[in-house]
Amino acid sequence: MIDSSAELGISPELSPSRLFRKILISIIEGSPGSLASAELEGAMEIADMVLENGEIEETNWKDTVMDLIDPLNTNSSVKERMEVINTLVNLATISEQEKKELTRLTLTDPLTGVPNRRFLDRSLMAIIAEANRHNEDPKKSFVLLDLVKFREVNNRFGHSKGDVMLAVIAQALDGFTREGDLFARYGGDEFGMIVYHSSPEELESLINRFRIMVASIEMTGVDIKIGLHSDSVPIKPGRFETTMDIYNLADPKLLNKGSAVENEVKEN
Repeated sequence: MIDSSAELGISPELSPSRLFRKILISIIEGSPGSLASAELEGAMEIADMVLENGEIEETNWKDTVMDLIDPLNTNSSVKERMEVINTLVNLATISEQEKKELTRLTLTDPLTGVPNRRFLDRSLMAIIAEANRHNEDPKKSFVLLDLVKFREVNNRFGHSKGDVMLAVIAQALDGFTREGDLFARYGGDEFGMIVYHSSPEELESLINRFRIMVASIEMTGVDIKIGLHSDSVPIKPGRFETTMDIYNLADPKLLNKGSAVENEVKEN
């Protein structure tokens, strides 16, 4: 399975267009001898033609390409690999506006319309790196939000009804998120936030407002009251190296939550 530029032997210093050519070679040579030399030369001519048309400037283009080739492996058929090559060529030659739209789509959760886990990962990693580089407290926390009793909606009313309700809740919480903070879908019925705060009390006050909002959401035909459980992890310089360091602190807490606490709305 190809899931990183390191596994392809690609240097992070490569320019986007050189990276494009390197990835083409890696895909084509995935199964040695499976492509005739004429086909190989033809693919390289396409790559060279793309290079001559100018550098690929889109910042997130490399990540988009890696997402695209992730499912490929050395057992992939020639047809599968050539389809990926054609897609890469199209990516390299589309307009800047189209590239930006493609990047936006790869960073958006299709069900809820809010930023997705990939966008959350990148944003959180940037904050971690900045805090460690300057040894300065960013005064931000990662908050993991879990919808309580949401699985009952799926079980009793079906996933279609559950999907609609999940999207309604996500849009409401995203719209309630302050400018400068980030709200994203973490996965399933969980959401992640990156929140700026000057004190633990300010953070708790903000989360409690989210609890109140979720408790107020109703959907026709659904008689289940959805609650909200949260856990927060302050981002401190030198404490974390990767996003998983933070996620691993937050996730186990959600597994041990108590129903009485989950549905509690605290009075300010």
